[in-house]
Amino acid sequence: MNEVELLERLKANFVADLLGAILPGAIHNFANPLNGLTGRIKLLEMHLSRVMPQIKGIDAQSIRDESLDKVSRDIGILTEESERLLDLFRNFETKIIALSSSEQQTINLADLVASEVQFMDCYLDFKHGVTKEMQVDRNIPTISGSRAGYSLSILSLINFARLRMQDVSEKKLAVWVGCDDADIKIVFRDTGEPIPPPCRMLASGESSNCDAVAPTDAVCCWSLLLLKLYGLRIHIDFIDGWNVVSLARSYRAA
Repeated sequence: MNEVELLERLKANFVADLLGAILPGAIHNFANPLNGLTGRIKLLEMHLSRVMPQIKGIDAQSIRDESLDKVSRDIGILTEESERLLDLFRNFETKIIALSSSEQQTINLADLVASEVQFMDCYLDFKHGVTKEMQVDRNIPTISGSRAGYSLSILSLINFARLRMQDVSEKKLAVWVGCDDADIKIVFRDTGEPIPPPCRMLASGESSNCDAVAPTDAVCCWSLLLLKLYGLRIHIDFIDGWNVVSLARSYRAA
């Protein structure tokens, strides 16, 4: 399969999840800060109604510090919730815009990976049931490539880990992104069921028929194939109960 075919298959898989899992989760995530904003605004109105008559009377001595502290606290919380809501919206917006573009763009893979992990919170079982550990060095060299392709591939690999963790008691995902003198390196570790042979075969360079495997395994295969087309070296291992997917991409000209 070529890049266009792989992209279309990954897009179709994403769209299939959109109505059933992603949008309900996104609405839930948007609703939480919106409810917080609404409640806090009502409290702020109440506190201001108590303080404003005193301020208008220019009776500074009678203004209770407690009321002013509450107003100040409410404003701070409103600011935090507003920034949280804006961050959620921008993450969702970036994902949708990226999928509609086929142009080559400058990409910071650390930012992209962090964004995909955040986007995965649209899957509520991932948000509330998986313990995440992130070590991401955002000061890494940028690369040129298809943001849609990288975004879909990385998201699919993280989602594949989520699916494999559904029936295990300890659900953990660890993500590491950094670089050395030649390569940008990304490592995903998860405590899910072992990554199946077809994906491991592709990573090691062996041929594998992606159309003859389970649907979830096929999505993993498509992601790995696309990343390989983008020049990434891939290694998959299972160490001490952890699946380890290591990606390396040279950022230096050949």
